[in-house]
Amino acid sequence: MSLNTKIVFLCVGCIILYFVARNLIASRVVLPLGEFMASSTQSIASSSPSSVFDRLQFSLIQAPEGDIRVAIADTDTLRVQGLSGVVSLPRSSGMLFTFPISGIYGLWMKDMNFPLDMVWIDSTKKVVGIHEHITPETFPMSFYPTEPVKYVLEINAYEAKKFGIATGTTLSF
Repeated sequence: MSLNTKIVFLCVGCIILYFVARNLIASRVVLPLGEFMASSTQSIASSSPSSVFDRLQFSLIQAPEGDIRVAIADTDTLRVQGLSGVVSLPRSSGMLFTFPISGIYGLWMKDMNFPLDMVWIDSTKKVVGIHEHITPETFPMSFYPTEPVKYVLEINAYEAKKFGIATGTTLSF
């Protein structure tokens, strides 16, 4: 088989993979996160047994000016889904992305409906950077920390200031 034939097969395979992935993402059922945030339980079960939110865990982050209730995105599936498709996010709540190792992770505003603050947090739980008021219109641009992080906190726009979160702040969770 010639090199050109191999390249054609590779390109066709990539195109097929793209359309399969696109259809899988488009068919995903996403329930509004606000409904989950209003619940007082620690583990939320959705109405769809196959939903990615079947075993969504919640935790509190203690910031200098109050607590933030966060959904934990600690699997690849939850990190990819993030807050995409969520209609709105209640005040004083958000999503905490946790990664198995520290690194430079990029996040974007795909299928977002409201602006966010992204708070970049290192392995010692110190804030190493903040991107404020990121709007859905910035998609497909990705946002990155300036140094390796283990956590990323997404909250409503302007809430980082409201909670006294700034670069250098250490959070408790």
